[in-house]
Amino acid sequence: AMPVSAKYNLIKLFLCFLCLVSQVKLFYIPQDNTNKQINNFAFGSCFGGFLSEREDMFKTINKVNPDMFVWSGDVTYLDNHYTSFINHFISTDHFDNDFAEKSFNKTFNNEYYSFLRKNKPVMGVWDDHDFGINNSNKNFKHKEVVKSLFLDFMEEPENSARRSQSKGIQTSYTFGKGHKSFKIILLDVRYYKEVSTNPYSDMLGEEQWDWLEKELDSEETFTFLVTGTQFLNIKRFVTENWYLKSRERLFDLIGKKNKSGVIFLSGDVHFAEFLRTPCIHPKLGYHIYEITSSGLSHHSVFAQPIVDYLANGENNIATVVTDFNFGLTEFNW
Repeated sequence: AMPVSAKYNLIKLFLCFLCLVSQVKLFYIPQDNTNKQINNFAFGSCFGGFLSEREDMFKTINKVNPDMFVWSGDVTYLDNHYTSFINHFISTDHFDNDFAEKSFNKTFNNEYYSFLRKNKPVMGVWDDHDFGINNSNKNFKHKEVVKSLFLDFMEEPENSARRSQSKGIQTSYTFGKGHKSFKIILLDVRYYKEVSTNPYSDMLGEEQWDWLEKELDSEETFTFLVTGTQFLNIKRFVTENWYLKSRERLFDLIGKKNKSGVIFLSGDVHFAEFLRTPCIHPKLGYHIYEITSSGLSHHSVFAQPIVDYLANGENNIATVVTDFNFGLTEFNW
């Protein structure tokens, strides 16, 4: 295997932060794309809803012209104007099917997103607002209905394995060959998530853990783990994060597989940041990095001092961006 330092020298990771002044064929992505060379991809989260009418970030993404695009959650907001506010404070099970369909369609038919999906491969996973309600978990009663709507939005064929699997929407995609290869693993942190503030609760469910262990057996140069909820955010009292037990279990699994070149991509928080384990992880022998990009039509400029305070931790290694943003990953093969 290549040394970790050499692997990280092969890639240039950066967030392409775009401020307010920035201004047909269908793609189905097979699970194994070993013959397809990808030199870069864009990623992002948090689009639509009622917090912003700004809908032209995809116009800028199209100008950048990435090889493909990856959603890290919240492709739309299924909670309406009233329940979205209420659910920030009280967990309810309200669901409006008509509103949900219209919400997915609003993003799907957006002029600039339509151009992107018709010309580039798009993949993605949900987070809370496109799964159901704020901070949703496995007890959300309408998750099977939303699963169908979400996979329709992602243009999954009717016979795809993602539709036929009994639970969740987790999946993976592999690109390239040899040292010019990488895998994107889309983790479902909603369908199986236990309802608890207990740090020993579970994020993924045993079925998904078993699946993930098999996915980590392959030998790509880089592995991108996409999770709607931040992974390395561990001390903030406002935003969601992975439960402690699940986070340590994933560290253990990566170490067990002797897996290098692992990078997390996340969304959710309405700002962008670059996170890193504060020291070389003893079970891995290297730093784990996480890039958060959020959001495409949501921002937190108005709360900059609060965000700066929340992000002022040992895991944050770059200036937080509170304006509209998306991420761009480039490979220096």
